[in-house]
Amino acid sequence: MQQVLKFKIEIFDVRTRTSISVIDDTALVSSIQVRKGTTLDNTATITFHKSKTYDLLPMETILKLYNYVKIELDVTNYETGAGRIPGSKFYFSGFIQTINKASNFGTNPSATVSITVSDYANLMKTTFYTKNLTFLEILNQAVPEFRLINLSKELGDDSARLLDDFYTPTQLGFIFFVFLYFKFMYKILYEDDGSSKKTSSPDSREIFKKFKIHMPFGFEIAGSESMFSGQEQTLTIYKQLQGVALDLFKYIYPEPIFEFSTFETYDTVVLMIRLTPFMKFDRPVSPSINITTGQASSYQEKSVSPQEASFYADSYNVIERFEFGFDRIKSCREKTGKSPASLLREHLDEDKEKPKRIIQTIQNAIGYSKHLNVDDLIANNDEADEITDLFFEEIPIDTRFLESINMTRSASSVVNVIWTVPATDTAILKMSGRELIYAYLEEKLNKIGDSDKFGNYLVQQFDPGFNPNPVFLMYYRNVYKQNFVSGDMNYFGFREFEIKWNYLSVNYNATSYILANVDKDVLKKAREASKGTVVQRMIDEAMNSSNNSHKTTRTSTAKVSRNPFNLVPVPGKPGIFKAAPMKSIRQTSKTEVKPVKSQQAKLEAARKKQLFTDALARYSKEKTGLGVLDEKRIQNADTIIKLLQYAKESDDNLMGGFVSQINSVVAEAYRENEHLYDCSITKPIDLSILPGMIVKSSNESRRASAPFFKGYVTAISHTIDFNAATMKTAINISRTASDDSGVAFSPVGFD
Repeated sequence: MQQVLKFKIEIFDVRTRTSISVIDDTALVSSIQVRKGTTLDNTATITFHKSKTYDLLPMETILKLYNYVKIELDVTNYETGAGRIPGSKFYFSGFIQTINKASNFGTNPSATVSITVSDYANLMKTTFYTKNLTFLEILNQAVPEFRLINLSKELGDDSARLLDDFYTPTQLGFIFFVFLYFKFMYKILYEDDGSSKKTSSPDSREIFKKFKIHMPFGFEIAGSESMFSGQEQTLTIYKQLQGVALDLFKYIYPEPIFEFSTFETYDTVVLMIRLTPFMKFDRPVSPSINITTGQASSYQEKSVSPQEASFYADSYNVIERFEFGFDRIKSCREKTGKSPASLLREHLDEDKEKPKRIIQTIQNAIGYSKHLNVDDLIANNDEADEITDLFFEEIPIDTRFLESINMTRSASSVVNVIWTVPATDTAILKMSGRELIYAYLEEKLNKIGDSDKFGNYLVQQFDPGFNPNPVFLMYYRNVYKQNFVSGDMNYFGFREFEIKWNYLSVNYNATSYILANVDKDVLKKAREASKGTVVQRMIDEAMNSSNNSHKTTRTSTAKVSRNPFNLVPVPGKPGIFKAAPMKSIRQTSKTEVKPVKSQQAKLEAARKKQLFTDALARYSKEKTGLGVLDEKRIQNADTIIKLLQYAKESDDNLMGGFVSQINSVVAEAYRENEHLYDCSITKPIDLSILPGMIVKSSNESRRASAPFFKGYVTAISHTIDFNAATMKTAINISRTASDDSGVAFSPVGFD
């Protein structure tokens, strides 16, 4: 295969608004190397000869720190006998971070100048934070309230409307992105009057590319609800985060559950955050067996089909469950006629319960004054469709043109401990992750019941809908009791307090507003009927609350003003009243209620009434089996018990259940660790492969029937050396299946 490379490098002097373009000039450019990865260490290194061309160009005056560089690579492939194969283009842009001048005065004298360019995402990861702290900035880090004020200031939200609300993880991520954009990037990209920075006339071209975000998750698709539904959170949870700007995102979207990558076009750089596409082998199931679950008084027979130990290497595919996998996003156009970007926009501005209007709120607060359309900070429909085509499909790599392939797997890469997100200070919790998971496990085993609780737990682990946390990654031949042999992989689980987004018990809090309006006699009956259950504890809290009083005495004991409108008789005119004159604070009697406090009490009562109404409306829509709830219907002990049981189960699902859903996917992928490799490939330059892709070997040709591989690209590196006349691409692929990853059929046991 023959390859022809064209390249263009344009360096902008952002101070004088001038630029220099280098087009296919190998006498000036010695080499180009570009590195991109899912860790956002995205850099490009360009080496220039200090040749005659270099001297003729004013290169020394434009190679300055923080100047902006755009790189465009265009490769055309020619295959012997087949003619021209469609090529591909690759774009990279960023700011000059380092400049290195080197001279050799020996027998082979030479002189070169190298520059390293970092893109937007790399800056967000490294330098977007205050290095030179002032006293006020130290205060901002020490006092949470100051940090919230800064957030409001950057978003133009003086009313604190954005701070005083609950958001889904997707909505909160966009708010943080806009905050970082206005805090750091806006001042770089735009003039004081809001106009974009351009080169000087007569050409007046845009200097900087647009920086956008794309988060293809969290929204409903044609009635299919997101797994993040109900996982609302507030901005105040993250108010004390310090350090690198990317930590804001990493805290909401922890790795390895989420993946960070960039997609760059001619005029745009898109930061993409999505759920990592985990993969597993398709294992056939054995004939179903019956297990006994439940307590002694109510045993139940359940049919379960355990997975076989055997599987084939080529059955390694993406796990399509919840919002992991490809199918959900690929179906957007088919099911809704809209791109994922359109659905994301709708999710940011609307919610099932009430309109959020996040984009519009920020636009009204700061967008117009900054001469910027906030909606443009989200990838457009064309970009979203292109991302879907590239990152939500398996991408083939033609094995005929591989130069080298190296695969490694080791015992150290096999999971054998509880996996946790390293973001929480465990010293505060006084408990290890293992103890916490086992505490929850005991509760789950008790629910399963039967004499062999653990065996029943094991055999159901990978059944759809079971969602275990932790998962026991063992090779147990007879499944039941203690007849298993512990292998390298033992157990895998998430600490629930680290992974859950919803730090507040939504359903539990909503029921408290309802219970505050239930007669105490009704609560007493419900308490007697639910002794020894969690429902009893919820009722006890409601009965002890000062908000709840006896319905029959509430009116008689309340202090009702006989003169609620503050009227006084008019002298000499019987039966005629007028408003009493307003008293100053000094004139007000100590026994009288101050108007301000009285007004606050009325507002508080109105707020509680609204919360009660909202709670009734919420549970009237939920699948409680109770139908539409109103003030009369809740005055029933059975209704209260059923409502509280539903609320508790919903809370368990929102908290522990949500974590178990994630764990079921990640654990099923990590179960395959002992069969997978870390893979590195070298081939002639291939600009079509990007970090975040799932790639597979395409060996349909008779001349290249092997090797077989399929995995997840974590990094790529393009190296072009004009002196050595080489153009190579190095690809790092993690969690790679190979020819020997399959396990021969064995009729005995389950894996």
